[in-house]
Amino acid sequence: MTSMKQVISLVAVLALVIVSIASVSAFGVISSVEVDGVEALHGANIAVSAGQNVPVKVVFNALDNSDDVRVKAWILGEQGYSAATERFDVLVNHTYTSSLNVQIPSRIDPS
Repeated sequence: MTSMKQVISLVAVLALVIVSIASVSAFGVISSVEVDGVEALHGANIAVSAGQNVPVKVVFNALDNSDDVRVKAWILGEQGYSAATERFDVLVNHTYTSSLNVQIPSRIDPS
């Protein structure tokens, strides 16, 4: 049963990384996404345990000036499992790092 929870959580974390990239890429170029300290931008297999609080770090280069930016990540199919940074401003051609923690659900419906 523990293996099933880890596999399901892994799928959830990968969905989380994809959502993180989509959230930031409208005004910037993602250069790095780390999930639990492992580079995940190019589809790394990252295993986590159900119920774990997973650190996510997104590094991006701003393509335009923008106000009230925030990086948000959530697990697809699970309402209430999300995290977002505080709002901040970005300047064109600057590199920014945003870190947040996302709680992996303790119970996930495999369907």
